[in-house]
Amino acid sequence: MLSSSISKGLDRNEMITRRQLMRTICAATLLVLMLGLAGCVQSGGRAGPDTGAPWQRPSSRAAAPVEKPSDASSANLPRLLELGSETCKPCQMMKPVLEELRTAYQGKLEVDFIDVWQDPEAAKAYGVQAIPTQIFFDSKGKEIFRHIGFFPKEDIVRMFLELGIKL
Repeated sequence: MLSSSISKGLDRNEMITRRQLMRTICAATLLVLMLGLAGCVQSGGRAGPDTGAPWQRPSSRAAAPVEKPSDASSANLPRLLELGSETCKPCQMMKPVLEELRTAYQGKLEVDFIDVWQDPEAAKAYGVQAIPTQIFFDSKGKEIFRHIGFFPKEDIVRMFLELGIKL
């Protein structure tokens, strides 16, 4: 009798262990799917603790001030730069948002786009690790904020206001 109850206990423990394993596998699979849908990760990019969590919406993080490269426009306007791709789904969703901003804030905001597949050096220069990445610059060309993923127009305008820039 004792041996049969011990073997049943082992069977129960094995079932619990298998159940935990299946839950872990399901959770890992779900996480991979969420990451794949949340954005297009640049090939060759390194993941790190300072990249933010690309599966969060919105996935944003403050950025250390960075001088913009010398090839940028010399206008004394705040600037929104998006680094993305023509083939990335979230980047395609950003296209009309960027166009609306260009039109609505003409003469008040410079809006630029760089395709990282066509210009991989720009991606390196700006430290882009996932796309789309929006970089906010003040009128002096200093980076003041960075966001990864889709970013609605209203949230972009609100972010500029929170950063002290009235458009």
